[in-house]
Amino acid sequence: MTYVELLRRKRLDGYIIMPVGTKYDHLKQMLEDKLSLVLLDRSFDELNANSVVVDNYQGAFEAVEHLILSGHTRIAIIQGTQETFTNTQRVKGYRDALAKYNIDVK
Repeated sequence: MTYVELLRRKRLDGYIIMPVGTKYDHLKQMLEDKLSLVLLDRSFDELNANSVVVDNYQGAFEAVEHLILSGHTRIAIIQGTQETFTNTQRVKGYRDALAKYNIDVK
């Protein structure tokens, strides 16, 4: 039995979910079953689900810019699952901040 099945047996009024990875069939099923849910810090174009999302692009951009303005030029990024919305936005913010200050990505 999965965690989702266990939660569904509790007959909760709603779910706040922080998805990880790139598979979301369980979320599709929950939406098809008309369960109330809100996703935190993830958005899927293929799902019509309510979500609360951090501005990952701006956060990454500002973090990198802060390091650059503090004198750092060799700035690495350690990223998560490449296909996720949050990861692609963070990497874009990182790359755009480096580009703004003419620092090459190596």
